[in-house]
Amino acid sequence: MDDLVGKVAIVTGAGNGIGRATARRLAAAGGAVVVVDLDGDAATVVAQDITGQGGEAVPLTGDVGRSVDVDRVVAATLDRYSRVDILHNNAAWYPVKAAVETTKEEWDRTLRVGLTGAWLLARAVLPPMLRQGADASSTPPPSMPWSVFLITPRMRRSKPVCSV
Repeated sequence: MDDLVGKVAIVTGAGNGIGRATARRLAAAGGAVVVVDLDGDAATVVAQDITGQGGEAVPLTGDVGRSVDVDRVVAATLDRYSRVDILHNNAAWYPVKAAVETTKEEWDRTLRVGLTGAWLLARAVLPPMLRQGADASSTPPPSMPWSVFLITPRMRRSKPVCSV
């Protein structure tokens, strides 16, 4: 299955769990994967696993809730591959405790990583995606109200490329 050959994906929170599985799946489909995680060692292990299986991957360390890190990740991706085709916003952080025990700082971090980070990344990758010839759709389906949809001449229909 080589349906993503020539495509470049950024996967956040890719050091473990769903992010790791997504990065592996995208690479198995032929895509080049930028493995982004706050834990640089975990990102490196996933990237090495992908390249060890014959895939293309590069690890990057970053906090998606910080615009300077997001800008660095997108710039590094464009420097290496000259394009971004897929963004999988998977990074998340939340305290494992009851809501009444959650501090304001923990709540702020949860929102910074899960919401602000996803928005920062979508905002950063859309300009290069649009320069690549994609057109942004203004009407995502109701089930994905924060998704960014792109329509390209090859697709002939809208597909979600980055969900916020």
